[in-house]
Amino acid sequence: MPLQCVCRAISRLRLTLAFLALACWLGALPVAPTHTERSTDGDEELLPINETEAERALGNLLAPRLLAPRARASDPPPVGPIRNVAEFEPCTGVLIRYPLGLPYGLIREMTRDVTVHVIVSSENYGTAVANFNAEGVDTSRVEWVVAPNNSIWTRDYGPWFVFDGNGKEVILDHFYNRPTRPDDDQIPIVLGAKWGIPVVTHTLWHTGGNYMSEGHGLSYSTDLVWYENPSMSHSEIAQFMRDYYGVGEYQVLPDISPDGIHHIDTWAKLLDEETVLVKQVDASHPDYGRIEATAATIAGLTDKYGRPFRVARVFCPPIPSGDVAAYTNSLILNNRVFVPNFNTPAADAAALEVYRNSMPGYEVIGVDGSWLSQDALHCRVMGIHDRYMLRVDHNPVQQAGPGLPVPITMYADDRSEAGLDMTFTKLYWRQAGASAFTAVPFVPTSQPDWYEAQIPAQPPLAKVEYYVTARDLTGRTASRPRPAPYATYRFSVSATASAGTPDGASNGNLELTTSPTPFQSGAVVRFRLGAAGPVRLAVYDVRGREVARLVERSLPAGAHKFEWSGQSANGAPAPSGVYFVLLKAAGERASRRVVLIR
Repeated sequence: MPLQCVCRAISRLRLTLAFLALACWLGALPVAPTHTERSTDGDEELLPINETEAERALGNLLAPRLLAPRARASDPPPVGPIRNVAEFEPCTGVLIRYPLGLPYGLIREMTRDVTVHVIVSSENYGTAVANFNAEGVDTSRVEWVVAPNNSIWTRDYGPWFVFDGNGKEVILDHFYNRPTRPDDDQIPIVLGAKWGIPVVTHTLWHTGGNYMSEGHGLSYSTDLVWYENPSMSHSEIAQFMRDYYGVGEYQVLPDISPDGIHHIDTWAKLLDEETVLVKQVDASHPDYGRIEATAATIAGLTDKYGRPFRVARVFCPPIPSGDVAAYTNSLILNNRVFVPNFNTPAADAAALEVYRNSMPGYEVIGVDGSWLSQDALHCRVMGIHDRYMLRVDHNPVQQAGPGLPVPITMYADDRSEAGLDMTFTKLYWRQAGASAFTAVPFVPTSQPDWYEAQIPAQPPLAKVEYYVTARDLTGRTASRPRPAPYATYRFSVSATASAGTPDGASNGNLELTTSPTPFQSGAVVRFRLGAAGPVRLAVYDVRGREVARLVERSLPAGAHKFEWSGQSANGAPAPSGVYFVLLKAAGERASRRVVLIR
């Protein structure tokens, strides 16, 4: 290892130990019990997801020598605007570690679709190859990452992916919160060098199991992130996430239990941009009240499309190994979902059914393993995102009025930069019950990467199914919904024209869309009026203060478009953050959330 990397590793270890001692001294968090587990092949006693007594003792022994004030230094953040990738976006691989904490059957399943990147030490490499071959794993679909390592928890210490302002993928290397596992902490740097992806290292303590993002500038963690970064205020942490990850809205939620590892993936999961799965327990469970309060908090949040998040629930019963099942600790891998089974057949089957109902069109697979309530499947596997992905986004239509075409807009960004194959970039629609879809070509708009098409006017009370799809010139395809055509969006046509709400943008008669978000130089606001009348369109910050007024006058019926340049009413640039565009007309109102990144 180059001297520079050695020095950086030593510096990071010292800094982590110092902050570990400080957190212990403050008594910030209770300690999770240690669970002993042997690897799948029986060749190692695995380190648990939480620290062992020996690791805590070592940290407390060394840290007092390192508590002298020292500067926290991070690499400069990526060039903005930055977009943090969501777990459910396209992946080309998964990251695991050998010796294994996973069944070989799961590994064989994953090699059907993606490359399995296996971190393995040089001492274990020969054994790993022999065992993979003996277990029938297609090793042509395996990449061996030969590097020192400490544990199986790749989700927690693995790389986090963002796209920078130039559209290039960047690995963000957070400060792994297990300071006595320094080899694990180096893995993102090892992978960046191996794959030729730039790595930005920063000193914010974090862990992958306590972070989830929906890909549009909104992310979730528990308050563990506050406890583990005691030298930073809450607002400083939020600003850090904005600077490095492009997170315009960082939702830090109180953890649902006073015990355990306090990772959000043990009790919640983003299934898509609009849906959060939250665990449910019996009312007699000591965490019941906290779980229900947090589920209600999430249900009160607004998704990227301006609607409340859908909160799906999965019941988690007691399990033989203690506490309750963690069905949210699952892996979304392209169009498949791997869900941990907990040796409770009826509850396992019910959990799989919740996923199938919440994620129509996905293949949902139950996986047996040595799972616990605090360290199941998701903790041990990390998706590796496609750096050349084709990303498609669309705001689903909720309702439409009769006698008018239904406009459909689609965002399609090909990171390959090869361009779109417009022959295969289309809207597909049909009336519910019809056997075949009608294809409508998309047409580019004046906004980069935005495309438009129309569903023809439909009769009153019709029910329509549709999906959108794009293909780039490398052959990558992407659709919304993602598993289309096995899943579709659906909307109803109202009995009268006054009830229509194409684009699903509002409650009542109004239609309102904004794009893009996050944005840097300007957000385009589009809306449609069913009748002429006075209109007020304004931008507000998260405290409800008016920032800019875009229009306040009478407008004719039909489609309208305005742009917010990111400036306040006095012409000064508004700061980065979350804003709401509010439209009032015809006695009704509609709103949209937009994220501004400077």
